[in-house]
Amino acid sequence: MKTSPAGRDLIKSFEDLRLTQYQDIAGYFSIGWGHLIQPNENLPGTITEAQAETLFQHDLDHAETAVRELTSPRMLKQHQ
Repeated sequence: MKTSPAGRDLIKSFEDLRLTQYQDIAGYFSIGWGHLIQPNENLPGTITEAQAETLFQHDLDHAETAVRELTSPRMLKQHQ
């Protein structure tokens, strides 16, 4: 299963698009659509909207993989 366009929009509705690095409420540095910058990541202080989309897709890929590995197709329907 892949996240639908409606699902992507829902996830984005919980975050603001921020093209410059910022500290989140927990004090972690983030950028884009809430991408948590990892210690080994060398990101510039400012990114483009296209780069933010790439980071968002990368984060979403990790989440989708976890869901696929931890569930079976019979456990969830696409809208869940």
